[in-house]
Amino acid sequence: MGTNHFITKPENPAELEERLRSLLKNLEELSSIRRGVGKLDATAVSALNASSDTVRKFYIWVGVILAFGFLVGFAFYTGVL
Repeated sequence: MGTNHFITKPENPAELEERLRSLLKNLEELSSIRRGVGKLDATAVSALNASSDTVRKFYIWVGVILAFGFLVGFAFYTGVL
């Protein structure tokens, strides 16, 4: 839910209209790329980020499993379970 554009409302209505037209044109171009009309090639940076994202997710899951294991062990140790 990020943003790709931010505008402030100018005092001149014509300038606001121009900014909004530019924003809508930008959104139209982005949506056509997402639909595959103008496909983008993967770069080395995006390929690297994809693998590092997988590694990051792996470490998150390992942390969740270790935390859960600790809580279960603590529950047994204290006699809760």
